[in-house]
Amino acid sequence: MAITDSLLIRVTLQDVEPAVWRTLNVPNSKDLLSLAVSSFLSFGWDADAPFHFVLPNGGKVVDPTQWSKLSTIEQIDKAPANAWEQNLWLYFESGPLTLVYETEIPWTLELTMDAHATECDADDPIFVAYGAMAGPPEWCGGKEGYRFLCETIADPESPSYSDVVERLYVAFNPTFFSVAFANDRIGVNAKECEQYYCTGDDEE
Repeated sequence: MAITDSLLIRVTLQDVEPAVWRTLNVPNSKDLLSLAVSSFLSFGWDADAPFHFVLPNGGKVVDPTQWSKLSTIEQIDKAPANAWEQNLWLYFESGPLTLVYETEIPWTLELTMDAHATECDADDPIFVAYGAMAGPPEWCGGKEGYRFLCETIADPESPSYSDVVERLYVAFNPTFFSVAFANDRIGVNAKECEQYYCTGDDEE
């Protein structure tokens, strides 16, 4: 059994108030693909849109599907998120990482390393340790769309209330967050989502 350190990584949705954040417990053996997928799933998103990281030194890491479509020259300036022999701790030495989830109106996440936690099995899964607030629906139109959504569902007299509630399908409470539910989503979906980013196909 290989042993590694676990890292506590804070993932915060940018430009949204009140703050929406998760703290992930991440074995240092994981790669940036696994970290991105678990981050997206912990916010309630589907983890199927393109994404990229911006590193503290300005370097760019993209999802494997994007990277495979780059020209040889373009690949020199970027790295795939599933590259071999990554060390997550080293990425954070110089400061926070930026993770951009490239939906129609992109969402931007800031990732900071809070602390080293205990030693763990290198094969242990990523899990959510803490968090606050519901992740906004990824389709809602970025920070301005999310603000409109929250204001509308808080006012049943709003002329847009019926349309917004109908599109939500289920009740949405911006203040609700469940660690257990987030970890269930990661546990059930992470492997399939990671494979999707590598192959463009969500089937084994």
